Amino acid sequence: MERVPTVKLAASAAASWAWGTGLIVGMEIAQTRGVGAWLIWAACNSLTLALFGFLMHKKVLNRAVMDSKPFKAFAIMIQIFCLLFQMTVINTVLGRLGVPAVASYAIASAVGIIFTLWMYKRGLPTSIKTDVVQWLVAIGGMVAILLAGLITGVPAVQRASSGLSDVLWGVWSGCVLLSGPIGDLQHWQRGELPGGPAAYKVSALFFAGFLLLDFLLSGLQFSPVMNGILIVVLLSVTSSTIDSIAVALHELGGKKIGTAVSLTVCVAWGALASFGVLSLWSYLGIPRVVFALAIVAGGIWLLIKRRKKDGKAEVEKG
Repeated sequence: MERVPTVKLAASAAASWAWGTGLIVGMEIAQTRGVGAWLIWAACNSLTLALFGFLMHKKVLNRAVMDSKPFKAFAIMIQIFCLLFQMTVINTVLGRLGVPAVASYAIASAVGIIFTLWMYKRGLPTSIKTDVVQWLVAIGGMVAILLAGLITGVPAVQRASSGLSDVLWGVWSGCVLLSGPIGDLQHWQRGELPGGPAAYKVSALFFAGFLLLDFLLSGLQFSPVMNGILIVVLLSVTSSTIDSIAVALHELGGKKIGTAVSLTVCVAWGALASFGVLSLWSYLGIPRVVFALAIVAGGIWLLIKRRKKDGKAEVEKG
């Protein structure tokens, strides 16, 4: 595909990384675990994008490693869990805002199905283009929520103080977040594009701005109007991740199989969630960190091997 401008690719990377949980959980962390824990979580959440770009630039991340069967299988599983999470976040937040259960389930499924089918023929180029729009809508919506709260004078929300357990939680969460993009096919697809590594450095700044707005919103008690705008922001953030997941799943046996799997999850996510599948995600923190370390280790080994081979060739040539 044609070279994507750095700013657009950076916005796409940030939008894909945002998730619906980043929006809601970020506010909850500040309110319940305190500023200290939030700062650690937010710093790692942003810096992980720059780290990914750096590893891509240095060619530490190697496709030969990611495309090996066990690595690809785990990477695909991560994408399926990601999709389940987006469905669940949409449903949960809409439910909290008073949307009937049937309607919230239908909306979540519809968003997933629409964006999955949209990406079926158009793929990564269209995913990047839509991500830019979704990112602008999300940022604009968060600014609108903040202004609405300040103008109408909504009550402030008291944030908790961070204890030792909260800080330790932030450190562990930071380790998981730093490993995130390394094992995420969405980001490999973007990072491998011309100018991708440089774009990820910019995306880290974009995402830091997103989290700063999220922190400011955590200090406000939402009014009905603010909740209404929040729904728009939520759908923008989750749909940007969903379309990226749909394209990432194209690597599962091609577009047809990947799309079929994505559509199945979008329809049956409620049943999967009821079986406790989502609860497994909380236990995957250590495996995800190990997975990322294995990818990096494998890439470094191939890089050293290639350099030795090149050095030997130069000696023989000389």
